[in-house]
Amino acid sequence: QMRECFHRHYVRKLYVCLAHGKVEPREQTVDRNIEAIGKKAQLHPNGRRARTHVKVLAHFTRPRKDDGGFDEFSLCTCEIAEGRMHQIRLHMSAGVGAPIVSEFYYQKARNIVEDRRWCQRVFLHAYAVGFPDVSG
Repeated sequence: QMRECFHRHYVRKLYVCLAHGKVEPREQTVDRNIEAIGKKAQLHPNGRRARTHVKVLAHFTRPRKDDGGFDEFSLCTCEIAEGRMHQIRLHMSAGVGAPIVSEFYYQKARNIVEDRRWCQRVFLHAYAVGFPDVSG
């Protein structure tokens, strides 16, 4: 029964992430197909359907050491409907234009190096899973 729940998308999967930039609008659904290519994936019209609901919890700034400016970040919750490989990473980077902090597949190498100085892990974490009552 639990396998059927996952297959029919009855299980809610919730994540929190810190993304580069000021994500706008504050609440949005990315509905872009994803095609898996080895260990990576890409947005592609012939890929499999993938939907990610993104909600911004807060915006933050962090001072840059090199030029005195500031980097902007958005703390977001993400709820996925399908659960494709790298779905949130890809939707945040290519779909929203806000790559996840320390993400190493879908952002520029120089950003990864800078991120890893203060955040050694990908800033994407599952925080809740909701199961329907299957007891009958």
